[in-house]
Amino acid sequence: TVIPDTVDLTEDGQTITITATNPYRDHRGKLAIEKIETGDTAPGNSYSFEIRDTDNTVVDTLTVTAGTTAETGWLPLGTYTITELEAPDGATVIPDTVDLTEDGQTITITATNPYRDHRGKLAIEKIVSGDPDADGVYTMNVTGPKSFTVTVKAGDTWTSDWLPLGSYTVTEVDAPIGATIVPSPAVLRVDGATVTVVVTNPTLQSAGVLPATGGGLGVLPWISVALVAAGSGLLLVVRAGRTRC
Repeated sequence: TVIPDTVDLTEDGQTITITATNPYRDHRGKLAIEKIETGDTAPGNSYSFEIRDTDNTVVDTLTVTAGTTAETGWLPLGTYTITELEAPDGATVIPDTVDLTEDGQTITITATNPYRDHRGKLAIEKIVSGDPDADGVYTMNVTGPKSFTVTVKAGDTWTSDWLPLGSYTVTEVDAPIGATIVPSPAVLRVDGATVTVVVTNPTLQSAGVLPATGGGLGVLPWISVALVAAGSGLLLVVRAGRTRC
């Protein structure tokens, strides 16, 4: 402020005092973060950064869209560290520590992320109830944007590495009758998500064992009755033939 900012000198030898006041302002500067994504078909995502002072206190947070530059507000002169939150492998921040030393200064930081195709994971859970092979190892063929073969132990869950998003079909090699695979196909559509496929083999009874009908002899009495009846019928046929002769 300048008070007064207009004066009239009206008397010879007169002195008029003007008071000029400046509010005190700390010397300050700004940081600008330029965000770059490399690779073909980079999607132009938004990324978040924290700016911390020498006391490791967060003094500002910036969200920057790939291909653009964002600035902080005025910061006191000093040393600052810039960190990208949830940065992917290979991301760089240059420089990641800066010194604001001049009033009104702006320092630009370049943050670069290598482009990564959106990907997900496929998990295969194997369930086997009853005999045989309740603890066996089973072979699965997986077909889709990337095809491969894996083995899964009964009672375990196998999880893939990162796979391209898309539709995958899981089939069990030599699957028994009644085996189920859910879901089929499995669709990876969310970046970073895992979809679980449950492969279940039904309970199988041991071969050659007939179910019991009660009593200690099981089905033996009924088998004996059937044999006797069959023999009686054959005897009647033979006798009738002899009579006709």
